Amino acid sequence: MFLLIKIIAILILAEGIIFLIKPELMKKLISFWNNKQRLYVGGFISLVFGVILLKISSSCRVPGVIMAMGVIALIKAFLILTAPARMRARVDWLKSRPNKTVRGFSFIVIAAGLLILYSL
Repeated sequence: MFLLIKIIAILILAEGIIFLIKPELMKKLISFWNNKQRLYVGGFISLVFGVILLKISSSCRVPGVIMAMGVIALIKAFLILTAPARMRARVDWLKSRPNKTVRGFSFIVIAAGLLILYSL
């Protein structure tokens, strides 16, 4: 499971770097996931990711960080699965922001990927 989380963290980091360079790609990806069925799939993926992070957190170098990331993923999954209309509204808000704002969010994605990688 560590290898799976490490691969996912590397993908998160790469995604953040790509979004930093080309923020319009982030907007396209957001548009792709904003479909109702895909949003539920994303919520389920977040749920699984959160459970895996919580399960492996006790064996990590910095368990508190991994546990916090797992809790964040579970909260995200809960919000997506219980209030999809509100989450889609937030996605629409992010899509309408200028590229500078989207680049700012990409720094958060990069930080999350680095934090997971360091903490494993």
